[in-house]
Amino acid sequence: MSAEKASFDTPLDPTKLLFVQGSPERFTEVLPEIKRLRERHYTHNEDFSGRSTAQKLRFAGRMTDETWVDPAKITGTNRGQRHRSVQVVAALDRQTGEVKGYAKSELNDSSKYERKLGKFWPLRPLARVVGRMERAHKQRKDPSAYTYVKLSETVRDTDQPPKLESLLGALALKAQVDENPYLKKGTIYLHEDQEQLKQTTAAWGYAHDGNEPQPSQAFGPEPNDITHVERHVTNDLSGSIAKMLHIAGVLIPPVTPLGGDLAG
Repeated sequence: MSAEKASFDTPLDPTKLLFVQGSPERFTEVLPEIKRLRERHYTHNEDFSGRSTAQKLRFAGRMTDETWVDPAKITGTNRGQRHRSVQVVAALDRQTGEVKGYAKSELNDSSKYERKLGKFWPLRPLARVVGRMERAHKQRKDPSAYTYVKLSETVRDTDQPPKLESLLGALALKAQVDENPYLKKGTIYLHEDQEQLKQTTAAWGYAHDGNEPQPSQAFGPEPNDITHVERHVTNDLSGSIAKMLHIAGVLIPPVTPLGGDLAG
């Protein structure tokens, strides 16, 4: 990894990178490397400049082997949500094979009634049944209206330009849309600290959904660790992908599907 930190104006040269795509399980062999990359990303992130190093490390450490594979484990407080069809797009250095960035996307649909009933512990078994029924009804009615593509994370190494996040995000969304052309809506959850990322996602075509931000202990359990999470949405995924590619300033590069573990 270069010691030089890339700025927003640093051009992106995709010819120096190899782009690969697959389920999270395909990346388990290089997960230790991905964890180190994620730690560098968040400890040097300007959005978190007001947080202590310990808080940043706790934030980065939320991702474990288990939560990497199953996003429901890390978003378990979002009752009524179903997360499925997770895709990872990673950028590798063509010379060294080092992971220089990645983005994760997943399909997400929700149940309003499961979320409400689930607030009451004795009703949670019933809430899960009601949730399955409500989501199934929505899928039969109009999956394009009720299924969101969640862009759960974009991460880059410190020596890579910010434009790489726009490119990886576009590729991660495109992976879902190519598989399910009916998809129109996207969602991103942003912490209140992430003012710079909010500006970036606004340029991607996302906007705050107007709902009350939800408290989160992503930085730790103490009162001064508490942050709030906002939901930002786009109703035009194809348009957002085009905007992300425009910001990246590149054409869509070739992406290699992974048929086995990355290290293999």
